[in-house]
Amino acid sequence: MFYKILQFLVRLCLQIFCSKITILNKSLLNTKGPVLLVANHPNSFLDAIIIAAFFKQKVYSLARGDAFKKPWQRLLLKPFNMIPIYRLSEGKDNLQKNYNTFKQCENILANNGILLIFIEGVCKNTHQLLPFKKGAARIVEVCLKQNIPLQIMPIALGYSSFNKIPLSVTVNLQRSFNLSDLKKTNLALHKILNLRCHESLNAAITIPIQHHFGLIKTVVYLIGFPFFKLLNNFVVSKTKSTVFYHSILFASLFLLFVMMSAAMLLFFVLKFMF
Repeated sequence: MFYKILQFLVRLCLQIFCSKITILNKSLLNTKGPVLLVANHPNSFLDAIIIAAFFKQKVYSLARGDAFKKPWQRLLLKPFNMIPIYRLSEGKDNLQKNYNTFKQCENILANNGILLIFIEGVCKNTHQLLPFKKGAARIVEVCLKQNIPLQIMPIALGYSSFNKIPLSVTVNLQRSFNLSDLKKTNLALHKILNLRCHESLNAAITIPIQHHFGLIKTVVYLIGFPFFKLLNNFVVSKTKSTVFYHSILFASLFLLFVMMSAAMLLFFVLKFMF
């Protein structure tokens, strides 16, 4: 129930934050697990938030381990079902934690869940695909050993901009393929998986034009413009030369939105009671 409420609030906030979100092959949002969603990674945590907001079934996603360093970061990411995965650059000691991460992934898929992984392993503000890592192949190998009937669904994300508002987004869902499709070749598993995903994602990335806000959103924006301007300037200064601009700005506005909604709800409850 909590996840559904959170998902509804995120979806509502995204409709305010983005001028337009286009989902291609929308019927695939009803896909049931076990599914491994394989996506490109152009816009940091916003990528996972947008995908999870619209799938009917709960989505778990793998996220860079250094984002979980501080208690407040773990507290913020946990409700969004984000699971830390560590890279060598984050220290050899942290790599041992990946055993628990992959065990958690196995349990999610074994229980017919949906797991999201960004196959490039890193995020850069670009629509050009980066070299793929082996994380997705490692998960697929485990599913093969455990006879989990896994489906693999490529998802291509496209953004009108990486440093501007309003933001237009395209989410292009691709038809799933299953593990038996990967066995029909003599290539190593990670090579055929990466090849199949690269072909699918590369052809599906659609960069939308930047739409303007409609009348209602424009009015809301103008009313809150002074505050938004201050917040936006702060986020720009804190995320300069990083890939986190849209993610931090959305998270800040989302928390504000939730607090304001809670305050209004409390006000009406107290008014009704007294």
